Amino acid sequence: MSLDRTDITTIREIVLEALEAVVTPRFDDQDRRFERQDERFDRLEADIAEIKTDVRSLKHDMHEVKSSLSGLDGRVEALEADVKEPYAMMAAMQKQTVLGKRSAKLSFERKVLQTYEDVLLSAKEAGITLPR
Repeated sequence: MSLDRTDITTIREIVLEALEAVVTPRFDDQDRRFERQDERFDRLEADIAEIKTDVRSLKHDMHEVKSSLSGLDGRVEALEADVKEPYAMMAAMQKQTVLGKRSAKLSFERKVLQTYEDVLLSAKEAGITLPR
């Protein structure tokens, strides 16, 4: 038995309907998934654009901070020098006070000799030659 044209047409219609019934929902499902993926990619692109803007802003801010800090270096060094000077003066005064207390216990002759040694040392530091 051979198939005639109407049989072939009928079989073709049945196969096409079956394929459409099976394949079309899958294609529709894939289309929905692609649409969701497209939405996610769009959100990611927007997020990345925002991050790029934030990074540019941060770079600009960091450049300004570095510029400000470089200007402060000299000022900090000057402040350090200003703070060291009073401490050095205080240390010298304390040393003189200790020497003064120590010399109070010494005899008058020893005080004169100590003062003479201090004068010689000070003159030597200042580069002054004293007569002998």
